[in-house]
Amino acid sequence: MIHIVDFVFLFLCFIEYEPVTDGSKIPGEPGMGCAFYCPEDDHHSSRTLNPLASIFSAECHAINDALDYITHLADDRKYIIMSDSRSALISLQSSNINVKTNHVILDIKERFTTLPHGSVSLAWIPSHIGIEGNEAVDALARAATVSPPAASPPVNFTDLAESFRRDCFTNTIVKCEADGLHKGKIYFDLFHRHDKPTPWFTGKNLPRSMIVTINRIRSNHHSLAESLHRKNIISDPGCACGSGEESLNHVLWNCGRFERQRRALWTELARLGLSSPLNAESIVAEPNLSACSALHRFLQNCNLLV
Repeated sequence: MIHIVDFVFLFLCFIEYEPVTDGSKIPGEPGMGCAFYCPEDDHHSSRTLNPLASIFSAECHAINDALDYITHLADDRKYIIMSDSRSALISLQSSNINVKTNHVILDIKERFTTLPHGSVSLAWIPSHIGIEGNEAVDALARAATVSPPAASPPVNFTDLAESFRRDCFTNTIVKCEADGLHKGKIYFDLFHRHDKPTPWFTGKNLPRSMIVTINRIRSNHHSLAESLHRKNIISDPGCACGSGEESLNHVLWNCGRFERQRRALWTELARLGLSSPLNAESIVAEPNLSACSALHRFLQNCNLLV
C-alpha cells in the first residue's frame, strides 16, 4: 500500500531523507523536464522527456526516478518523496485501474509492493513557498526542457490527446481562414478570432434562440430580404416599408414598421450607456451580451425570425 503523508506531518517528525521531485513543461521548448533532488546528500538528477508527454507524466517519472535512487542506496532509512503534483499522488493512492491509467503510475505501484513496509512514503507539498529543495528541483526540471531528448521512455497514449486537439484546432483554423478569403468575408473581417478555441457563447448559459440569432447576425446569413436576395432566394431585397433594402441595420434603427418596439430597444440600450449612431456589427463583435439580449428581444417583439 502506498502511504501518502499529510503536509503538516512533515514539520512534526524527523525523516532522514526527503527527496523532492518536479516536472516542467515550457511552451516553445523542445523537451519536457523531470528531476529530483535530495538535499540531505546534495544529490540530484534530471532528464529530458518527449515533448508530447504531459506534465502529469513528467511528475510521475520524477517520482519513479527518486524511487530508483532510493532502491540503489539499499539502506534501512526512512524516506518521504515530496511532490507538488496532487493529481499524481491521488492517482497513486487510488485503487481504480483501467485502460487509461498512466503506465508510469502502474510501474510505481508495482515497485512499492517490493519495498519494506513504511520505508518510503509520499507527501504533497505546495509549490514555491520556500521549502528546502523545492526551488532547486524546479530549476533542474526547467533546465531539462531546453534541449530535445536524446532517448526518452514511451509516451503514454493518453498524453497524445492534447497534441491531437492542438493539431485539429490549428488545421481547422488554417482551412477556415483560407475559405474566408473568398467567402464569409464579413465574419472573418469583423468577428473571427483565431486565438480563441471555444465559441463566444461558451459558459454564458444563454438561451439557444439568442445564440442562433447572434450567430446568424455575425455570419451575415439571416432571413431578412437583403440576405435572401444575396443568396438568390428572392428577387427583391426591398423592405415592406418602401425602403430599397431590408437589411438588419435598417430593421433595427430605421424601419417605420417597428417604431413602437424600437422605443423599448433604445430605452434598454441607453440604460447600458449606448447611444446612436449604432450598428448591429459593433454590438455582436465581442459581444456585448446585455445589448445582444436587447436586440434579440426586439426581433422577437417584431415577430422577425432572423
